[in-house]
Parts: sequence; structure tokens; C-alpha cells
Amino acid sequence: MINLLPEQEKKALRWHYRLRLITVEAMLTTLLIGIGGASLLPALFLSITRREALQNNSALLIQKSAGAKDENFAVLLAETKTKLAVLAAKTENLSLEGVIERVTLAKPKGVQLTGFSVNRSANGFHTLSVEGFAPKRNDLAAFVKTLGAEKDFTSVSFPVSDLAVNEKLTFSLTIMGSF
Repeated sequence: MINLLPEQEKKALRWHYRLRLITVEAMLTTLLIGIGGASLLPALFLSITRREALQNNSALLIQKSAGAKDENFAVLLAETKTKLAVLAAKTENLSLEGVIERVTLAKPKGVQLTGFSVNRSANGFHTLSVEGFAPKRNDLAAFVKTLGAEKDFTSVSFPVSDLAVNEKLTFSLTIMGSF
């Protein structure tokens, strides 16, 4: 294909083409910078909020330490260490599945468990009721003793009337703990 346009028009068309290309590139670059800047705004707001919180905490600590000049700093450090130890302590509460698994593993041979029911309370201590059959009184007593030895259960109680019969006992246990 032969281009029959005069040389000046060719140069003008090339210059207009390059100008349009540069304009489109500039617009795309501006758009990308705008999108990138907008995506950084949440991180900026979060860091500003954290900086203000740290400054407030720092001011409170400085104020508290200025007021505690007369107090013994060793006592203050000991109290702080105690508080940090409490915060850093890992409390591993058992799951409900773990509690039921421990109860079923603790039962002696011959003892049959027929029902479980859980009462959850707001204070963190929950109650698990276990019902079942035991062939002998000694088996039930051993089962209760094994459950009472579990460190995660705060108490294991059952009615004394469950021990009235010597064989083929129907029992109901109540286990309390933080699970």
C-alpha cells in the first residue's frame, strides 16, 4: 500500500497520533494512581486511630507514673507483672465434645450412659447432666470417683438415693465446670 499524502500531513498525523496516545496513557496512569490512593485510605485511617490510642495510653501512663512518685515502683511493677500474667494466661476451655469424650472414657466396663444434657450459664460455669445404668454400686462409685479426679470439672454430684440399690442402678450425675 502506498501512502500518497504529502510529507507535512504525514508528520501532522503522526504528531496527533502520538498526542492522543500520550493523553490516553496519562489518563490511565492518573486513574490507577487514584484507585491506589483510594485503596490506601482505610489503612491510613486505621493507623491514625491507633496512633491516637497509643498517645492517649501514653498520656495516661505518664500521668499515673507522675502520681505514683511517692509510691514504691517495685510494687507498681509487681502489680503490672501480675496483670500481664493474667492477660497472657492461656485458658483452654474444653469443648462440649471433649467433655463428653472424657465422661465416656472414664466410665468403667458395664456402665451404660443413656443421656446427656447441658445447661449453659452466663458466668462461664456450665452444668452437664449424665444419665445411665450401672450393674453394681461399686461400678457407679468408681465412675464418680474417676470423674471427680478430672481437673477440668469443678464438681461431680449425684443423688445418694442412686446408691440405695446394690445392683442394676439407674443413676443421674451432675458435672459442673467451665467447658
